[in-house]
Amino acid sequence: MSNLKISVIPQFWKDWKQVHKKHKSREYATIYTDIEFSSASDEARIDSISVLNAIKNSIVNGINEGCLDGQSFPYDKQPFLSRGWQIRKKRWGTDTAGKSSGLRIIFCLNDSDLLFVYIATKANCANEKLLEKEFMGRINDYLSIST
Repeated sequence: MSNLKISVIPQFWKDWKQVHKKHKSREYATIYTDIEFSSASDEARIDSISVLNAIKNSIVNGINEGCLDGQSFPYDKQPFLSRGWQIRKKRWGTDTAGKSSGLRIIFCLNDSDLLFVYIATKANCANEKLLEKEFMGRINDYLSIST
């Protein structure tokens, strides 16, 4: 499964800007100029930001090693399973906090795709119902457009 197509829901990059404002260290910055970043593919954008590249690699390695369940949680509602997608939530420690207070990443998987849906600090994910409504809407919109 190492040949996953990496995609990002467009709103993910808006979320990323908020995370980057809070964490100004180099691992949260891109190696591209703004113009290069805007014209790069989603996978190239992710690869250009150390922390996002590390998160992507952690997910892909977890899939390849069969231990993804130990590092990310299947979301308790899976309305898109009939379309072959599984929603997962991953916690990631930041430079100032461990996993419990760090980043929250919502992503989806199917047999050939890894789709990044949402990223935020834990403080921005306090209201679980609003968070769920937001990312479920994003997934539904994305799948409606792409199918």
